[in-house]
Amino acid sequence: MDGFTTLVAFLIFIGLLMYMIRVVTTGEPPVSPSDEGATELDVASPPIAAASSSAHENDDKRFQYNVFLSFRGNDTRNRFVSHLYKALKRSNVSAFMDNRDLGKGEPIENLLKHIRESRILLPIFSKNYASSIWCLKEVTEMMEVMKTDQSVDIVPTFFDVEPDDVRCWYRHSQGQFRCASAGEKKKWRKALRKVTSIHGFTLKNNANG
Repeated sequence: MDGFTTLVAFLIFIGLLMYMIRVVTTGEPPVSPSDEGATELDVASPPIAAASSSAHENDDKRFQYNVFLSFRGNDTRNRFVSHLYKALKRSNVSAFMDNRDLGKGEPIENLLKHIRESRILLPIFSKNYASSIWCLKEVTEMMEVMKTDQSVDIVPTFFDVEPDDVRCWYRHSQGQFRCASAGEKKKWRKALRKVTSIHGFTLKNNANG
């Protein structure tokens, strides 16, 4: 994939994400192609549904962030995620990114608290995501939130991987989790299986940067 194609794919992704955030935070439906001045776009419908506008007015008071970004730093921080974070900020979308928004001296455990303060949960799966205990804790917390709060949406994104790859790499990483209990491992495995079965985005980027 050349640089231009990668850029176009990235912009399409950002456009869809902005669309989804608009729907779930305002309750406004997308513009219909039949509306005056509208242009029909051949894009797939976002993998989430909007609640009523009155419900969102109440929900907004509970959320500190529009988007929580969960990712494996070594894979994506200086590539896709940093660009995504900046694009969201430029669009006045409040996003949480650990190395940018976790306060100095703030316990890393607070990452899980910030998940519950976010309206859209965006786990970005990459090659080494499932080998990180903290990534596994984050995605498990996300699935717990989804059980109890229907106003929260999760949008799994697969960066140069497929859903089956994530589950496979988790199985191969079992030896790294000796400090974890059998119960924790079971929760992680169950959360990964559920979240990777949700329709989301798949991004292919073979170019550097």
